[in-house]
Amino acid sequence: MAGNVPFEPPNASRIRQQQTSPQQTFGLRRLSKSGSSGPLRPVSWDALRTQHVPQDPPVFFVPTYLEQSRIVERMRKGHEERLVAHREGRTSVSSSIRQFQPKSEFEDGFCLLPSAWNPSDKQPGIIVIGDGDYCEVRYNGPQNSTTRETATIRTDHPIPRECGLYYYEIMVLSRHKDAPIEIGFAARKMTRMSVWEGESWTYHGDSGEALGKPYGPRFTGADVIGCGINFRNDTCFFTRNGCDLGTAFTGINRFAGSHLLYPSLGMKKNGERIRANFGQRPFAFDIDRLMTQEREEVSKEICQTDLPTDIVEQANQLILHHLVREGCAETAKVFVTQALNRYPKQDLNQATDNVHAINRRRIREAILNGDIDQALRSLKALYSNVLMDPRHRDTVFSLKCRKFIEMIRQHSQSKFDVADAMDVDMTSGRALKGRNTKTVVPTSGEDVLSAAVKYGQELQAEFGGDPRPERKKELNDLYAFVAYPDPTTSPGAHLLDPKLREQIADKVNMAILVSQRDQPLSNLERLCAETDVLLTKLAQKGNGSAALINIHKDFLQ
Repeated sequence: MAGNVPFEPPNASRIRQQQTSPQQTFGLRRLSKSGSSGPLRPVSWDALRTQHVPQDPPVFFVPTYLEQSRIVERMRKGHEERLVAHREGRTSVSSSIRQFQPKSEFEDGFCLLPSAWNPSDKQPGIIVIGDGDYCEVRYNGPQNSTTRETATIRTDHPIPRECGLYYYEIMVLSRHKDAPIEIGFAARKMTRMSVWEGESWTYHGDSGEALGKPYGPRFTGADVIGCGINFRNDTCFFTRNGCDLGTAFTGINRFAGSHLLYPSLGMKKNGERIRANFGQRPFAFDIDRLMTQEREEVSKEICQTDLPTDIVEQANQLILHHLVREGCAETAKVFVTQALNRYPKQDLNQATDNVHAINRRRIREAILNGDIDQALRSLKALYSNVLMDPRHRDTVFSLKCRKFIEMIRQHSQSKFDVADAMDVDMTSGRALKGRNTKTVVPTSGEDVLSAAVKYGQELQAEFGGDPRPERKKELNDLYAFVAYPDPTTSPGAHLLDPKLREQIADKVNMAILVSQRDQPLSNLERLCAETDVLLTKLAQKGNGSAALINIHKDFLQ
């Protein structure tokens, strides 16, 4: 990893942007004639309407070290919300600007990772160079040697504590000797006058100090400096050119419990320029390996936990109940035998031959074998309310679509060239005259195709009136099969995969359970769901160990 180049060198367009006047740069107000530095001055949003704003929608990215994290799904939801806001605000410049307004807390139900420097959350002198991603900044401000303060900028979003481990890097593109570039994170509140009121933890490039104490080497040109927070062991660390410099601060969780933490950067000398990488590109430091080590430590702690015997017995009961509900009666019987051998005192003699479990198992097996006709007949005879209940209409639609696909699969396997027999408009409702249109399995390729076309017309008649775009698309995807002599070359060829039968079988099994006024989830599934919610809440409170656990990927797959 250390050999990777995490940042692209600045191109000509960025150099031209460097020469742009401060008034033309997004989010920067003209400095006073005195050139004095100080707190960020309030900026009128109306004044920004005539300046540059991003026109491209935000790009969703997941840093590689977070790919196994539970937070990814919430990140995806947050990105989708941003896309909606971007589309709604494209005709309004002010709505585009709003995406850079500081947020006091995470949005409900989802979170966003820091992805860019925030042009509206900085002090005078710092210029954010857009170039599509707003990750590059330079300093062009007053030179005041009487003050030790640097101009500071924060990111667009705070660090989600439920990451468990967070990391970002900067590349020093240009700096003067002993220039006080600082990297770290900050937590602060912004008043109406935009005065910095919080605290910050930074690594100083001119002195190599952290919190006033010697820490690491000084920065040089082209250095790649990284900053990471480990919520599991309550530490902050820095890296230089891919090498870990060790722990810089401790006690992060105590402060983070009541404050939001943002990646931050400080600059003071004209001509200083850096570019940040928030995970959109490979890092110089192997943060993936560190994340793997942290996750393994948590897993080891979990596996080494001693469990009382009664907990094991309860777990076996949960597993058995789940197998019976899923219609896996034979598997349940094998499980009972094995469990009795290991734990002879347990009473696991449950009714695995429950009539409903057997019925659901048989329906499931029919679907998995591609015999959709048999599954539909069983549903009609045993659980007709599933076919009639509006709540299960989508499930019935999926099942009947699967029947059409199975007919196409059979036609494909027959190797019968029917290119000249395809002049039939399935959506017109015209049946093929003189053909047997029963759902009995036809024998020849031509009969198979005729039956499939007829059944497609029935699907159109039953579900074609559904106004939902996704429903119309699904029907059109099915109709596209008949336009190809070889269905395996059609755009929807992936639908022929027998593995997709399992998804339909799960939906039908769930519908039967609901129709029996049973809970749609087994006790085991509900326990896993409740545990996942508990872990999320603990992670949001800064429990790093909870943040590193992903029940579904670590234990259920």
